[in-house]
Amino acid sequence: GTVYLGAHGLLDRKVAIKVLENADATERSLARFQREVQLSARLKHPNTIEIYDFGRTEEGTFFYVMEFVEGISLEQLVDYYGRQPAERVIYLLLQICGSIAEAHAAGMVHRDIKPANVILTSRSGIHDLIKVLDFGLAKLIDHDSMQLTRVDSLTGTPLYMSPEAIRDAASADVLSDIYSIGAVGYTLLCGLPPFDGESSTDVCAKKLHGEPERPELRVGVPLARDLQNVLLGCLRLDPERRPQSAQQLAAELVACRDSPHWTQADAALWWREVFDGPYLDDFELSESNPSADGTQGDTAVSEKRPVVSALAQSTAK
Repeated sequence: GTVYLGAHGLLDRKVAIKVLENADATERSLARFQREVQLSARLKHPNTIEIYDFGRTEEGTFFYVMEFVEGISLEQLVDYYGRQPAERVIYLLLQICGSIAEAHAAGMVHRDIKPANVILTSRSGIHDLIKVLDFGLAKLIDHDSMQLTRVDSLTGTPLYMSPEAIRDAASADVLSDIYSIGAVGYTLLCGLPPFDGESSTDVCAKKLHGEPERPELRVGVPLARDLQNVLLGCLRLDPERRPQSAQQLAAELVACRDSPHWTQADAALWWREVFDGPYLDDFELSESNPSADGTQGDTAVSEKRPVVSALAQSTAK
């Protein structure tokens, strides 16, 4: 699909409009697109993007309308502000857990949780508000008759996919989402994804045969031990050794020593003193500096921004 910025004619507010162009449409993609909207529209969690409308034009183009969020993705947060302190990582992950817990309770698996699909915003006096996007790869749990994923297809983003999803896309389940949340947290804490490689094939091979290096060894500075343990628990090769639900993961995050230390006052200070734009709608695709997984364009800013505040640095504990 392609996403456009639009405006509601009567309410005079910005909206995001996602369309599936006829030229690219197949019966399978049309079915997936329609299902994406129907599944997403069921979700009401404040950390999940809200769907306003859905339809099909006279020309046969499917579209849906969702809330427009001004902010940056977590991918852009890491790219331009570096790795984040443990307390902020916990604060953001707890919101992701809330969104995904509701989806799981509704019988849905996201299957494409990654930093580029999580938006960070500050609005209406609420700072560091998370919005989880793009349930387009979602599937219904225990509804094999509705499964649209071929066993031989690679569904999701290899940097953040679970090993079992790499082996068999159709097997992705709740515990695959837990793995992906852990991979997002690892990236926020380290400034690097759990595995890297010259190609998607390299990344997949490493995931299938091993577990990631401990974050503090990866970056060469001490980091919060309890948070590292939680994240590495999510990234276990054996799904049964991971937290068994988003609620369990949230409880483990809350139990970390740094859990209460990132407050709305801290977040407000970051948005006021550290964040210097551009917002998500100002970001442009740059062929000269694509992201590691090839799914996200760079911004109009040609170089990564230096960390300008201690709030944007990882804590050394």
